[in-house]
Amino acid sequence: MKTLGIIARHLDSPAPFGTLTYYLEDMIRMKGDLKVSIAVFSPLDWDPQRSLIRSHTFDGNQWHEHEIAIPQLLYTRFTPRSSAEWDQYNDMVNTLERQGYHFCVPLALEALLRDKQQFQHFLETHQLPAIPLIDYRPGETEEVLKAVQQFQTLYIKPRAGSGGKGISLLSLAEAHVLIKTEEIHYEVSPGELANFLSQHFPPDQYLLQPKARTRHYHDACYDIRAMIQNDGRDAYEVSAISVRVGQAGHWVSNLNSGGDGLAIEALELHFQEHFGKTAAEIAEEVTVLSRRCADLLSKQYGDFAEIALDMLYTEDLGAIILEGNSKPSRWVFNRIAGQYPVGSQLHERYKSLRKKTVVYPLRYAVNKVF
Repeated sequence: MKTLGIIARHLDSPAPFGTLTYYLEDMIRMKGDLKVSIAVFSPLDWDPQRSLIRSHTFDGNQWHEHEIAIPQLLYTRFTPRSSAEWDQYNDMVNTLERQGYHFCVPLALEALLRDKQQFQHFLETHQLPAIPLIDYRPGETEEVLKAVQQFQTLYIKPRAGSGGKGISLLSLAEAHVLIKTEEIHYEVSPGELANFLSQHFPPDQYLLQPKARTRHYHDACYDIRAMIQNDGRDAYEVSAISVRVGQAGHWVSNLNSGGDGLAIEALELHFQEHFGKTAAEIAEEVTVLSRRCADLLSKQYGDFAEIALDMLYTEDLGAIILEGNSKPSRWVFNRIAGQYPVGSQLHERYKSLRKKTVVYPLRYAVNKVF
């Protein structure tokens, strides 16, 4: 039997891996007759001088702690929280990669998706539809002011942000530039803008993009998430599509920032009214673009088990890619299923998509030859 090594953070509520525990337990409960087990460990326990590491396994009922040799196939679900943790994590995974261990998502691809600016360059290089970057350099704001005059609103995004955190808006307000953060609004004169941006949003840590020509759904922004998964035989499938809708009046749609999940079917009338297309047609466009992007990523970075692409549907370009995620959650499918009566078609469909996407990494582990 193969073992999939899963890199995760030890947390106590619930033990042993916080809310990720539910996902990990579902992997085992839903795997059916797949001949694979999981061993979960933290990079914070890694000691390069030792051949064994503290690990947890799940037997379908309870967790067991062991010391084991690190499995050859590794699935990363760990996000460092400090520079010291980044050092420990990078030291471990880079060492293991040099020693011939295989990662479900290649480390170079994980790094690309983590850096929004580099991923945008990848999209532009391969002529994939995306939101252009504004030329933003230290001490220079001429291009920024031209862009805000043209597009009215710009997004300021952390290059390495996640969960919609740290995103701000930049717009014109009479003779001033208005900058809205999650906590406070600033009014800055055009002459002060260069110093303000350099101080609060340095170009080596942030990027600027114009607001896309989208439509709101009930006064809220939304995006479309496509899960792209591979069963270990280099056959990339768009295994599930969902919609994430933000709170009314807010500018991000991530669930961790107060958003919620919606079935793409729930936007049928919205899509027909604003884009003259059915939800099925929108989903097909998202699927085609996702597969195209997956093929290009795999050619450049090697095969991968899964990623998620977050997209917008726009009035001028149709489906465009917003960003990628190397550690996508499955929480949204339970949220959507819970909006419909048990036994109804959409309830069963999204519960099934949850199971399908949970089991896919195990299928990759079983089929992958390396």
